[in-house]
Amino acid sequence: EDLLADGEARGDELRTMMGCRLRGVTSFPLGEFQSSREHLERGLTLFDPARRTAYAQITFDDGRVVMLTYLAWALSFLGNADAARRRADEAVAEARSVAHPFSLAHALNGLAYTLLLDGRWEAAMARLDELDRLTAEHGMDYYAAIGLALRGRCLLGTGDSAEAVAILRGALKAYKATDSLLYASTFQTWLA
Repeated sequence: EDLLADGEARGDELRTMMGCRLRGVTSFPLGEFQSSREHLERGLTLFDPARRTAYAQITFDDGRVVMLTYLAWALSFLGNADAARRRADEAVAEARSVAHPFSLAHALNGLAYTLLLDGRWEAAMARLDELDRLTAEHGMDYYAAIGLALRGRCLLGTGDSAEAVAILRGALKAYKATDSLLYASTFQTWLA
């Protein structure tokens, strides 16, 4: 909120865009889906592809890919599955175009989760297969753990609960090993 206010006060589009991105991303796990959507949509209008180099000095992942991914999730939770899928597909296409493996992992994770939220288990698993190959190739333990958790949830959706439980237990252990906690409660809920 402070970065966003500072950017607006200075008339600084870069700070304003980053403030929108951070506020939108933060609103999602807080359950503030409409706020997330509004901030991310605004951030996307301020995103200038010509300034990707400047953005890369601030954050490791591609800002447009991240905003599109979180926007897809917010739209899913707001009940707009078609728009969510379009935004998630757009995030994957954008990540492929910038050829940045970490951003592609983020986008594939986002698309798989969006598909999962819509009950499209097999389509989500296909994206998770690609995510598995990418994370193994580039040693991305964080996204490997999330991919494992998403795979476990997909297996629950298809009725393979015994395999799902084993995978979710492993996913939780792998996720916590990355010193991450934000989505652990979601994964524990799936396990329960």
